[in-house]
Amino acid sequence: MAPEFVTTAWHYRNLKIFAETASLFGFSDDAARTLDRAAKIADSFRRNFFNGGGSWANDEKTALALPVAFGLCDDAEARLSAALLDRKMREDGCIADFGIAGAKFVPRVLADYGYENTAFRIFTQEKFPGWCQWIRDGETTLLEDFAGRCSHSHVMYGDLAAWMMQYPGGIEPSFTRPGFREVVLKPKFIDALHSMNAHYDSVCGRISVFWNRTSSGMELTAALPPNVPGVLHLPDGSSHAFSGTRHFQWK
Repeated sequence: MAPEFVTTAWHYRNLKIFAETASLFGFSDDAARTLDRAAKIADSFRRNFFNGGGSWANDEKTALALPVAFGLCDDAEARLSAALLDRKMREDGCIADFGIAGAKFVPRVLADYGYENTAFRIFTQEKFPGWCQWIRDGETTLLEDFAGRCSHSHVMYGDLAAWMMQYPGGIEPSFTRPGFREVVLKPKFIDALHSMNAHYDSVCGRISVFWNRTSSGMELTAALPPNVPGVLHLPDGSSHAFSGTRHFQWK
């Protein structure tokens, strides 16, 4: 992966974060100036790296994921890139042949666009490079690199824990009521999992989700802290507002 691809994409993302932060604090001139700079960087990035049809640079896994994750393409292009990423991952046996940026954003882009089963397979396939290979080799902590040449206690490839919480667990904060004063649940029901049990101890209290497959369909139980509202989004497109502890069933 060319360094200029990753660094330029990150520069654009950082400018967007800065602009949003400046806007929230009332620095509208700084926000506008930063957004203008970000737009110029995005234009240059696309002219240099976008091939059309969802293809970016040399179609390495990280190259397909970052423009989607960072908002450097529209939704139609993003869907094409995600589909191409899914195909390339499956063709390569879902090995984790990417670096730190790819480890964070390849599984997230796949899950965001409906390929969560492919993303889960990346975490669970046993060949090198990959996470399960560490377990097979007797490791009990996260390593700094897949080959085990550097630190053996490092968070470089640790986003899989957050991925499990957000996607199979479905637990997300509400960005209109930050600090988990409202909870959004969007669980992804991974084919390889019979059940999922997740909880997060927020500043407002424990949020827990348990789902499992039954002979008649699916069951999900969610529990929220007192006075914290939540909304559950199901794969059929339905949404269910609730509070406290609720049990859901569907086919």
